[in-house]
Amino acid sequence: MSQRSHPIRNGGCQALIGAGLLIQQVPFLVPMPHWLGTALFVVALLVVFTALGWFALVRR
Repeated sequence: MSQRSHPIRNGGCQALIGAGLLIQQVPFLVPMPHWLGTALFVVALLVVFTALGWFALVRR
């Protein structure tokens, strides 16, 4: 069981950080109202903070 924890910890964290970075770029690629771009930025920050929490809380 401890052998699986490390890849899951790293992979989950990397996937969430990647999703956060991708969400952050959407307002620059797709025309949208300013308020929606701001909302997507807030969602991206929440996803990145979730990734950091995941990395810190999922232990071996």
